[in-house]
Amino acid sequence: MQNKECETCGGCFFRELSEEEYRQHKENDFKKTISLIKNASPHMDTPIFIKDGSRRRADMAFQYAKKQLILGFNQAETHHIVDIKMCPMLCAELNQILVSLHHFLEEFCTIPVTIKNKKKIEQCYIKTGDIRVLLADNGIDITLNISQEPCLEHRLLVAEFVNENPLICRLSWGVNNGTPETIVEKYAPQLNIAGYMINIPQDVFLQASKEAETAMINKVLEYMGNTHGKIADLFCGLGTFTRSEE
Repeated sequence: MQNKECETCGGCFFRELSEEEYRQHKENDFKKTISLIKNASPHMDTPIFIKDGSRRRADMAFQYAKKQLILGFNQAETHHIVDIKMCPMLCAELNQILVSLHHFLEEFCTIPVTIKNKKKIEQCYIKTGDIRVLLADNGIDITLNISQEPCLEHRLLVAEFVNENPLICRLSWGVNNGTPETIVEKYAPQLNIAGYMINIPQDVFLQASKEAETAMINKVLEYMGNTHGKIADLFCGLGTFTRSEE
């Protein structure tokens, strides 16, 4: 647990606690929730906690105002964006691109977009938006959600940004929460699932950290034992627990 930078950012409410205090708090909270289930007598294994610096995905927001770009997480229960240059929860690769991503968005927001407003032709700017960053097993996938359809100059800037950054494999954008369009893809982002490299779509749901996913898979396999038969992995995203055997 650590520092005052995290007190207002996102949902890191308990980072002022020591690690032992945090673990005890989470265990007590879980036990309290389970106790609300009538006639339940669950078995509780030793909890597994994942260390800082392992989160492989993040949903962030950006805003350009008064010639300044803010990129970060929304303060809890507000629309205020807390500007960050480094997050102790994120993996090293995502932290590594935050500064260059900040500079890219700053330039992105200063490019005018020409729109038709009734009979007038006007210029506007993309000043706010959301951005999702995901560390796949072979590079970083970035998806923007913005309010206006960008222009050719935006596309050229994206191509320059992605091609100059060896960590990034793809950048896409969607307008007003629409289906994302791939703008530049040097190679398809992939995940290793049960020994197979699988191409992933934009905005895919994944467990926040590879370590947590591995721990969950191991627990499911442990509980299954020698069970045989078909398994339904509902709402599975890319199928964290799904596997097939010949």
